[in-house]
Amino acid sequence: WAHPLRGLLPPAAFLPLAEETGLSVALGLWLLDDACRAAAAWPVPLRLVISLSARQCADAEALVEAVASALQTSGLAAGRLELQVPEALLQVEDVSLTQLQALKALGVRLSLADFGSGSGGLEALRQSVLDGISLDSRLVARLETQPADAAIAQALIGLGRTLGLRVAATGVETPVQLDWLRAQHCDEVQGPLFGPVLAGNDLALLLAMVSSLRDRPLPQD
Repeated sequence: WAHPLRGLLPPAAFLPLAEETGLSVALGLWLLDDACRAAAAWPVPLRLVISLSARQCADAEALVEAVASALQTSGLAAGRLELQVPEALLQVEDVSLTQLQALKALGVRLSLADFGSGSGGLEALRQSVLDGISLDSRLVARLETQPADAAIAQALIGLGRTLGLRVAATGVETPVQLDWLRAQHCDEVQGPLFGPVLAGNDLALLLAMVSSLRDRPLPQD
């Protein structure tokens, strides 16, 4: 958020208050529409991952309608959109699983955010509703210093692989963490180690550069 007085604020500086006051619903709807439009125009068909808040997920019918509308308006292929659902929401199993199944019917991918922070996602795993799980960034941050957390992360990665789910680690900050995750065959990694957060226009420029390099013919000997 480019605050007029406090400058550029990271999500952690304002999202908790937005969730508390209910503004996260309107903010989430704007983000969903804007991000889908931007991703549809990317020169490289990367997957778009959007994290949903608990308040967004509280009204299942409205959320499904919003996602369907965003896909139709933007023209983004449903298979390129991945929605990350907060694990805490899945404590209300009947409502949540019905909602996940409705979202899944749209053709989008679903993953569980911050897996390892609670036990609510186990029923969703058993029901085979999810496509992937995302390891809690707090767990990743303690890989180098807490053997117990490393053992938990190793078990969760193994569980995901056994169930045929894509496992992503968030918040990777050091080469040691990356090497450890590679050794455990974690499917995807994300975090400050790989680059700073980019604004939409900067990301579009980067993707255009990647696309031009990819299409450039290799030099001949």
